[in-house]
Amino acid sequence: MRSAGGLALFLFAAGSALAQAPAPSPADPDHGPPGAAAPAEVIYPRRAASAGEPARGSAPGGTSALLLVAAAAAGVGAWYLLRRRNQAVPGAERKLVIAETRSLGNRQYLVVADYEGRKLLLGVCPGRIDLLTKLEDEE
Repeated sequence: MRSAGGLALFLFAAGSALAQAPAPSPADPDHGPPGAAAPAEVIYPRRAASAGEPARGSAPGGTSALLLVAAAAAGVGAWYLLRRRNQAVPGAERKLVIAETRSLGNRQYLVVADYEGRKLLLGVCPGRIDLLTKLEDEE
C-alpha cells in the first residue's frame, strides 16, 4: 500500500505543478518565426471581481489538478479491488484451521493445525516447517 500512497502523492504534486506553471507568452520573440516582429501587446481593462466570484486565472488550473487527483484516486481504488479479488471469499468454508500456537523463542513455534478433522503438530522455524506427529482426537 505504500507504493499506492506514493503514487497518489506524486500525481497530486504533478497536478499542482501543472496548475501553477505559466503558459508561454505569444508575444515572446523566441516563439515566433525568425525575423518576425513581436506583436504589439494588447491591454484589456480589468473588471473588478465581485465578492462571490472566483479569481479569473485560477479555475482552469485548479480543475485540471482536481481531475488529475480524482483519476489517481480511481486508479488506486481499482488496484485495491483487483488485489482483494484474489483473496479468499468471506463465508467460504475453510479446511485448514490453526488451532493453537506456542512460541519456543528465537522465531521457533509449535503449531497445532487442523485439516479436514485431522490434527497435526508442526514445528516451524525460519525457512523450515516440519511435521512432528499426527495427534489423536480426545473423544
